[in-house]
Amino acid sequence: MKKRWLLLFGFIGICAVGSVRSAPPVTTSRIETGSIGKITNPASAWLHAQTSKVRAETLGKVAGCKGISSFYQGDGSATRAMDTKNNAFWNVRCADGSSYSVMLYPDGSSKVLACSMMKLMHAGECFKAF
Repeated sequence: MKKRWLLLFGFIGICAVGSVRSAPPVTTSRIETGSIGKITNPASAWLHAQTSKVRAETLGKVAGCKGISSFYQGDGSATRAMDTKNNAFWNVRCADGSSYSVMLYPDGSSKVLACSMMKLMHAGECFKAF
């Protein structure tokens, strides 16, 4: 599993679908969320606090599409790859049928990878929790 994530992160820079972008500003850096535990990623905390429609639209803009649904895959501590502990992984399904995995860094920047590319690289599946 570790090698797959290392491979994934190595290819993200090459295969990213868009530039690094910032999420809207947040006022909190840590929230308690019952089932998902403590989040130390303000960008992800902001998304968790939004409605499902706003989450999908925001992630769609990051991925370069019209987002229609989103899914919180988990945080980087589940991947055990590189230094991803405070990174959050979200998936977005787009109106055109495409879907993307969005890795959110605590500073609000992100990297995007097509879900089809993740599957091709055997680096996991979108819309499944870690």
